[in-house]
Amino acid sequence: MSRNNGTEMPNYKKCAMPKWQHILMYIVFAAAATVILNIFYKNMMIAVIIAVFIAPTFEREFARAQVKKRKKKLRTQFCDMLEAMSVASRAGNNELKSLESAYHDLQMTYSENTDIIIEMKNIIDRNRNGIPLRTLFKDFGERSGIEDIKSFGEIYEIIEGRSDRFADIIKQTQQIISDKIEIEEEIETVLTAPKNENKIMLVMPVLLVLMLGSGGGGFLTWLYAEDTKFYGFIVISISVAIFIASYILGQKMTDIDV
Repeated sequence: MSRNNGTEMPNYKKCAMPKWQHILMYIVFAAAATVILNIFYKNMMIAVIIAVFIAPTFEREFARAQVKKRKKKLRTQFCDMLEAMSVASRAGNNELKSLESAYHDLQMTYSENTDIIIEMKNIIDRNRNGIPLRTLFKDFGERSGIEDIKSFGEIYEIIEGRSDRFADIIKQTQQIISDKIEIEEEIETVLTAPKNENKIMLVMPVLLVLMLGSGGGGFLTWLYAEDTKFYGFIVISISVAIFIASYILGQKMTDIDV
């Protein structure tokens, strides 16, 4: 289940950027890497060759970050949907009426092209065409790649038509997601300083090489001299590898999911 009237529904596990944006970001990262590597190697050809090979890694990391950012927003929107559904269900509405009420409420908060509005409209329209809500919620959960939405879809598949505790389950699920979001925000606050330090550490080696290379003492001259050029290339390559690996490791260490 991933189409609505012939239209492909979003797969949130994949990056939504069109192909031309992926190409553009590759060019941007390749250009930036070329400039930085040229500072280290002082050889444009070597810098371009290495940049061409490492740029895809940074482009993939950027695409992965975009996917995570979108899923994070969707989970918050889904939590808002459950909260609105909980209010409607406690007023005596059934599942579909609660969803429709939540849809109208969230339209006042989110624009029509927001992911959760698109998903809710899709679920309501397809349910009116005879597709059970359990199937639609499960499909949404599978496409989202978000554990909380998948769990809700699986739970709803079990309880649909078999339990009168729909309002309680909605409220409990919303509370769990809300608590997770709050914990993540607290962790994000604690990690703000280390993330900023990691960004500073990304700039410092470049500035250091520029300062030492332009100094009158010629501290780095031996790296580029004809008789020691080969050893200089090895030293620079090891330094660049450590530089890149340290940044990626720092990013992963501050990338914590709840």
